[in-house]
Amino acid sequence: MAQPGRAPGSGPGGRRFESSRPDKVQYYTYILQSVSSGKLYIGQTNNLSRRIALHNSNQVLSTKHKGPWELIFYKEFAERSETVRLETMLKRWKNKERIFSWVSKQAEKSVIIPG
Repeated sequence: MAQPGRAPGSGPGGRRFESSRPDKVQYYTYILQSVSSGKLYIGQTNNLSRRIALHNSNQVLSTKHKGPWELIFYKEFAERSETVRLETMLKRWKNKERIFSWVSKQAEKSVIIPG
């Protein structure tokens, strides 16, 4: 039972216990390419693996029966507004070659550490 004047999950003095803090949510802008048609799909989510599974199991209306879908690019952000901004920019381009060129440049910027 919660004590009056205290937030749920808080300890003495109103301090939060470490275990009551929600994990930091990550957001992703992603680009899928249809293996069957070559068409691109651009989207954003906070659970990339689940979202790709939904696309490939025909549970997303806009990609239903157009797959299978292959992830060709994703970028992680801390804020959802950043993912929406990138998604909007890419969707406005409406040119597959321009999008591929941009993705290629992003790959060149990535640092690959030999393993």
